[in-house]
Amino acid sequence: MGLAQQDSAEEESLNINTTQQAVPAQENKLMIVPGALDSTSVRILIDSGASNLLCRPGLAKTVIRSKEVQAEGFDGHCSGIKKVKEVSGTLCFGQWMFPDLILTEWDLWKKDFDVILGQPWFFRCNPVIDWRTHQILNVNSSEVEPERIEGWMIKVTTKTEPQQKLHPLVARVVDANAS
Repeated sequence: MGLAQQDSAEEESLNINTTQQAVPAQENKLMIVPGALDSTSVRILIDSGASNLLCRPGLAKTVIRSKEVQAEGFDGHCSGIKKVKEVSGTLCFGQWMFPDLILTEWDLWKKDFDVILGQPWFFRCNPVIDWRTHQILNVNSSEVEPERIEGWMIKVTTKTEPQQKLHPLVARVVDANAS
């Protein structure tokens, strides 16, 4: 297109007006969601840094076993050895239900939550979380099922022993029957 053609060409313009709505980040606030553990109302801390699943004593109905544990804080400080219970319960929040979830009872003192969902839950359920709005958008639905309870694995094998030498008379009878 020459210069003369450019001057006579119509110019088209398109004005686009856009607005962006900023989502206010809930900075420095813990992600705590309402839910229920075995039909008791609880506040659940979603904590990707926690190494375990914890709940206040007495919330879950099924006790699996007692065990001795030692807690280590993020600062490296260790508690003394404590005897605690490993429990199982059905945890519900949002639109999800997690039956037979295994948790460790722990005294959460005056904390503003009753349950902590930590790394084992994140690994198993791979949740999609909007950390700005503190909303869980999705969880791996194939994992919303009973958690496997610790147990023993049995491996069944066969053992072949070398055949004992047969008495010559028995060997002849066996050979005759095999033919």
